[in-house]
Amino acid sequence: MGKIFWRQGSFFNNGSNKINGIKPEQILGFRGISSTFRKCGVEGIWHNTLYFNFARIICPPKTDALSSLVKMKIEIVPAETAYDMTKNFPNIAYTAEFLRWQKKRQGLDSFFIGFYQAEKLTGLMPVNYSPKGRAYSVFKDYTEPLLTDGQLKIDWPEVAQAIRKKFGYDYFEMNFGFVGSSPGYLPGFKTTPLSFFVLKLGDGLSEEAIFEKFDKKTRNQIRKGKRSEFILKVGGAESLEKIYALYRENMQRHGTPAKSLDYFQDLFDCFGPKCLALMAYDGERLAGVNLAIANNNYLRLMFNLSEVEYWDKCVNDFLYYKMIGYGYGQRVRVFDFGPSASQDISHNHFKLGFGARQFPIVNLKQGAIRYFIIDYFKQKKFNFKIFAKKLWKNVSIIRRKK
Repeated sequence: MGKIFWRQGSFFNNGSNKINGIKPEQILGFRGISSTFRKCGVEGIWHNTLYFNFARIICPPKTDALSSLVKMKIEIVPAETAYDMTKNFPNIAYTAEFLRWQKKRQGLDSFFIGFYQAEKLTGLMPVNYSPKGRAYSVFKDYTEPLLTDGQLKIDWPEVAQAIRKKFGYDYFEMNFGFVGSSPGYLPGFKTTPLSFFVLKLGDGLSEEAIFEKFDKKTRNQIRKGKRSEFILKVGGAESLEKIYALYRENMQRHGTPAKSLDYFQDLFDCFGPKCLALMAYDGERLAGVNLAIANNNYLRLMFNLSEVEYWDKCVNDFLYYKMIGYGYGQRVRVFDFGPSASQDISHNHFKLGFGARQFPIVNLKQGAIRYFIIDYFKQKKFNFKIFAKKLWKNVSIIRRKK
C-alpha cells in the first residue's frame, strides 16, 4: 500500500498545500476546508458546514492517485418519502407509530435527515428532538441508519457535529445497532453495556426448517413446552389488565421500578394493531406473554413476561417458538428479540439458542458539558432506586423467615 495523507492544521502533512502535486482546488467537488482532517485508515473527510467530501486518498508507490471522492450534503427528508423508503427496513424507529410514541411518552418531535450524493438520496436517519436543545438519532432506543450504498463509509461524529450546527442543538446523541449496513467511521463511540439479538429467516421455510435452526437444548425445551398443553391466544389492548398484572409481578421479583399502566396504554394506542400480545394460558390463568411490535417484515419483542412456577414447563421457550411461527406466517422475516445486558449470560444464551445473532449497541454523545453532568446524576439516582428496592426486598425476605 502507498502513502496515506491527512490534513493537520492548515497544511497537508507532506509540508505543502498540495497532495502529491494535486492542488485542493483541482480535487473534484472540493468546497473548502473548515476543520481538522483526521487520520482514519484509508478513509478521510473534508467538510464545510453542510457538505461532506467522503474520500479515500491512496497514493500507490511512484503513482499519484485519488479515488472514491464523493460530495455529500444533509437535508430534511419529507416524512412520507422516509416512510416509503423504509417500509421494509427492519427497524421500528422509522415508523409513524414510533414517532407518535416518542411524542406522547417523551414530548419529542421528530424528522428525518437525508444524506444526498450528487443530488441523489443515498441514506436516511431519524432525529428525535426537544425544544430544550437536545436531539437524538433515537431516544432511549437503538436504530440503524439506512444506506442505499453499502460501500459508503460515513464519519458519524462529523455528521453529528453538522446536525448540531445546522439546527442549533446544544446536544446530540446517536444510539446505533448495525445489522445490515457498514458501521463506517466510529471514533468517539462507546460500546454500551447492552446488546440486541436478531434472527433472520428467508422465504419459503417450513415449520420443520425453522425448528432446525434452533440449537438442540432449545428444541428439547420447546417440545417440553408443547407437552404442557398451553393455550395460545393472540390479543391486544383488551388483555392489558392481565398483562400489566403479570408485568408488575415480574418487576417486583427483579427489584426493578415498574412502568405505569399509562405506558402500556400508550403503547397500544400509538401502535394499534401492530402491537401484539402472544399469551400462553393454563386454563384461565395467564402463564406468560410476549408483547411485540410487528411492522411489515420486522418484529421487535418489547417484553417477555411469565410466572415463575411455569418455568419448569418451558413457557418462555413455548412463547418464543409460537411468536416466531406466528410472525413468519404474517410475512415477518427479521425477529429482533430486543436488548439485554451483554453480561447477562443466561438470558443471552436463551436468545442465541433460537438462532439469533448478537449485536452491540454503540453510543456517541456530543454537546455542552452540563448535559453530561445531568445525565450522570440521573443514572446515579436510577441505580440507587434499584439498589434500594432490592435491599428492601432482601430485608423483607429475612423478616419473613424469622
